[in-house]
Amino acid sequence: MSYLHTTLCDTWRSLAHQASCMTDKLGSGELPNQDFEQIRGMLQHTPLSTNEFQAVCRRLTNIQTYLSRRERGAATYELRLLSRIFKRHWYDEEAHVMSIFRASRTAPHTASHTAAPAAWRRPMSAASTN
Repeated sequence: MSYLHTTLCDTWRSLAHQASCMTDKLGSGELPNQDFEQIRGMLQHTPLSTNEFQAVCRRLTNIQTYLSRRERGAATYELRLLSRIFKRHWYDEEAHVMSIFRASRTAPHTASHTAAPAAWRRPMSAASTN
């Protein structure tokens, strides 16, 4: 397993947890700006496309706007959507890591590291062996 993939899993897991905690805090009171800044800081370390990064940042801004207008229902809805986005990335990354792990466990171990894998070799036909 790669350290990078494990770190990405941890980052997505932390983001999903942070969004869930923010939803819980929202039910009991106000959300400090520090929570939003933590998520924005963690997002800098994710491989999101520009469009997806902007969409997540827009959701964070929407949440803050809804809170300033005392629209808790809309803010809660946005937080749940944000949490689902993070969980989807977390699950996708874990599945990717597990597929790499399984592939490394099932790969045949050969004595020669210079030999091409069987899938790369072209079968020789009887006509080409003249």
